[in-house]
Amino acid sequence: IEGDCREGMRQIDPNSVDSIVTDPPYGLSKQPDIKEVLTHWLAGGDHTATGGGFMGKKWDSFVPGPKTWEEAYRVLKPGGYCAVFAGSRTVDLMSMSLRLAGFEVVDMLHWLYGSGFPKSMNIEKATGSEKWKGYGTAVKPCHEPIILCRKPLDGTYANNVMTHGCGALNIEACRVP
Repeated sequence: IEGDCREGMRQIDPNSVDSIVTDPPYGLSKQPDIKEVLTHWLAGGDHTATGGGFMGKKWDSFVPGPKTWEEAYRVLKPGGYCAVFAGSRTVDLMSMSLRLAGFEVVDMLHWLYGSGFPKSMNIEKATGSEKWKGYGTAVKPCHEPIILCRKPLDGTYANNVMTHGCGALNIEACRVP
């Protein structure tokens, strides 16, 4: 299914998906007025961001609001997990958006890497003073948080896995030898 994810998910039957793994927009544009964002979200609406996101892409200018996650919630089976990648600066907003849609935040995972490049201002160059040698305004990115959330269970864990075939994690299969 190609296109806007909300439109695509509307084509999927309710309670029919075991799990979702997604790398949605991180919302790395200008920091929004958080009170304005939460006012829109709590009233059941979306927040419209200004400016572009990563590399100036408008679609990436803000994290998906609760309306988007409500569709993901609708298609997931009870106990279904959702692994949502997020930006380190906006993981709080992504998590709040998921919670407002009804998800339970279960844990936080991290994708660690060493190839990031900081978008940092060199303060020594900006001031012309060696006193500030080595100082900048941002650290090198080296991780992306992954929010592990779940649609609430239908009864107990045992009942949920027997009825819906999901709700538990295969921990043994992902152990590091």
